[in-house]
Amino acid sequence: MLPTGSEGFVRLGTSKRLFGISMYHQLHCLGRLQQATTVSWDTLRKLQVEHLHHCLNYLRQTLLCAASVRLEALEDDPAGSGGKKTDGIGLEHRCRDWMLVRREVEANFEHWSWEDELP
Repeated sequence: MLPTGSEGFVRLGTSKRLFGISMYHQLHCLGRLQQATTVSWDTLRKLQVEHLHHCLNYLRQTLLCAASVRLEALEDDPAGSGGKKTDGIGLEHRCRDWMLVRREVEANFEHWSWEDELP
C-alpha cells in the first residue's frame, strides 16, 4: 500500500526538505506487526524488537487520537455462548479520502531528482 518510489515521503520547499506522511508511517507499522506474527522467533529477534515496540505505541496513539466514537449495538453471540458481541460489520463510518493523499504523494515524487535519497 506504500507508494512506489517515495514510500510515503514527500519533499517540500526549495531545500526539498523530506517529510513522512503519518498515514504511510501507520501502514508501515501495521505491515511490520503483521510480518512479526508470521515469522519464527529467531527471525522476530532480527526484526528489531525496539522498532516493533515503537510501532505498537505509534498505532496506539493513532487510535486514541483519531478513534471513531460510532456506537455499535451488541447482539447475541451466534456461537451460542450466551454472551453478546459486536463486529461493526454493516455500520457506516466516515472515512477520509486516502486516495487523494496517495495522488499528491505520487505527484510530489515526480519532481524528485535521482539524487534525492530516502532516509
